Amino acid sequence: MLRLRCVLGNMSGGAATALALFWLQKRGASGVLHIGASPKVPLTNLPVLSRNKAALLTCTGSRYSPAAPSERLDWIADVPGPVVFIAKPCDVVALREYENTHPELHGKIGLAISIFCAGNADVGGDSQDSA
Repeated sequence: MLRLRCVLGNMSGGAATALALFWLQKRGASGVLHIGASPKVPLTNLPVLSRNKAALLTCTGSRYSPAAPSERLDWIADVPGPVVFIAKPCDVVALREYENTHPELHGKIGLAISIFCAGNADVGGDSQDSA
């Protein structure tokens, strides 16, 4: 059932979620830094550090609005073990640059997954009245 849930709810066909879950459950990852819908404004995204399967699956699926999980790279230093990072290619580059200037992150990235990116959508048009 997990495999089906991963495939049906994700742009990557569930590959990113399945890899992250594998690292959480089998490779000792302490969390997954990725994005999820803002609880206050669902059209927008917030960085999320999922520490278990339920939290990870809550934030699956494509999010067609600006997202920057790299805004919270500082969270990585606060967890005891390695972290999986799921983000756009530009965020993975930012992560690698951040690692170069923050030695406390050395060895803390278990896996960095770059997902598809077609640029950022303008969420403003989605929230305006059509009248």
